Amino acid sequence: MKKIISTVLTVALILSFIPGMTLTASAETLTEGDWEYTVSDGKATITGYNRIVPGTVTIPFTEVIPPTLGGYPVTAIGEHGMHAHMITKGSMVSLTIPDSVITIGDYAFDGYHALTSLTIPDSVTYIGVAAFRGLLRLESLTIPDSVITIRNGAFMNCRALTSVIIGNSVTTIEQGAFDSCLSLTSVTIPNSVTSFGPIEQLGHANFCPFYNTHENLTIRCYEGSHAHTYARDRGIKFELIGGAPPPPASPLDSASSWAREHITTAIAAGLVPQNLQSNYTQATTRAEFAALAVAVYESVKGEITGRVTFTDTNDINVQKMAYLEVVGGVGDNRFDPNGTLTREQAAVMASRLSDAIGQPFPAQASTFADNSAASSWALESIGRVQAAELMGGTGDNNFSPQTPYTREQSIITFLRFFEMVK
Repeated sequence: MKKIISTVLTVALILSFIPGMTLTASAETLTEGDWEYTVSDGKATITGYNRIVPGTVTIPFTEVIPPTLGGYPVTAIGEHGMHAHMITKGSMVSLTIPDSVITIGDYAFDGYHALTSLTIPDSVTYIGVAAFRGLLRLESLTIPDSVITIRNGAFMNCRALTSVIIGNSVTTIEQGAFDSCLSLTSVTIPNSVTSFGPIEQLGHANFCPFYNTHENLTIRCYEGSHAHTYARDRGIKFELIGGAPPPPASPLDSASSWAREHITTAIAAGLVPQNLQSNYTQATTRAEFAALAVAVYESVKGEITGRVTFTDTNDINVQKMAYLEVVGGVGDNRFDPNGTLTREQAAVMASRLSDAIGQPFPAQASTFADNSAASSWALESIGRVQAAELMGGTGDNNFSPQTPYTREQSIITFLRFFEMVK
């Protein structure tokens, strides 16, 4: 008995150090349509899938995983999360994973034999053990730049797979990741990969990520890279695609030079959701501004538990801000989440957020020269953010109320806001 307990504790300890994996208390299983899921920290993890395709197993269909369940963003496909009836596995030919998903758990899509089309979004950072094992008809695969680790057996036994392109952020490809991919003849491996499994040094062939692949497998790699050394030392054919590439561009490179230091500070303070940490000069959407507002509010006051829903979005951040009356709709119970945010709209939302937090901005009439260009419902808020020195002008004493508000401007606005109220 002591030996059994010791073994269990050891396994639990090992699992706690696996990248992307955490041990958490079991949560209540919820359902929506064919989907089963749990919720933790305001995020949904798919734990089951119960669709049965009518007719015979030869009927093909495409499955689109929902980006939200119960109003919560789907950020993970859990262990065996897409376990489905064999009639479903044998019929599905195309799969769309939403860009809200960050983690694809162990055995998540194990055994979807008929799947011929798979797109992994660039939000995914972790692909678990045997996550896509046995996709017998999949012929090509691109691992996005966002992925860091490809676990053991992740694409094992994908027998029709001929080519793989691995993204520029992957650092580890574990043993057996592409084991028994019998048709695999080309793998492009970036300079970022520095490990081919934790036990490659043992020299066992069956621990190689590319064991039992096509005899003409060629690893396409950069000269002097870990992949180059690995292929050369093991007698695997390789093709050099150039010298070591320059380091990938930082997302901050897309920001204006004056904004970069402030953005870095805001990210370090936990005020910028991951999906907003790029493309800093593009216009902010109404939903994105709501997400930034939630990050500030919950950093100061704690989680927002209430919700107000709209017919055109399930975005939980929008629902939270609507509950606090920081944002409102555009008519007919619609929010227009992807609508471009204007400077006057930003002023109104920021002003209302100060009220919701309990530290209202001072009342002052706007002194900008272009007040006549502002909507009547926004003038008071423009004066308040001006008095609080939260938002300034755009030059020549103008506020430019109808001009789009950029992502970097929004982030810096909320950094100032946070520093005022924290």
